[in-house]
Amino acid sequence: FRSSVRPSAASRRWAEFGADDPFALAEAIRAREPVLVRSAAEMVSRFPATADDWAATGNRSYAALPLLAGDRVLGAVGLAFREEHAFAEEDLAY
Repeated sequence: FRSSVRPSAASRRWAEFGADDPFALAEAIRAREPVLVRSAAEMVSRFPATADDWAATGNRSYAALPLLAGDRVLGAVGLAFREEHAFAEEDLAY
């Protein structure tokens, strides 16, 4: 998979990844369902490989959403938030 993000040291490091890699977008692809991270502490706990890059962003929560077409995974989209986010059911209605 290939990432399209603004150039930075962190984004260059994560610009290409495998579906087995230990971070949120890859987990969303593997599970074929959203991966919701409600706080920075949860991100570091669940995905420690991203801890340094995550701390540098100032983001507090994250949603990794798989892009599916039937049984086929097309990719994933990651949405980062500056505040902690509880992600209610209506947030996932897409």
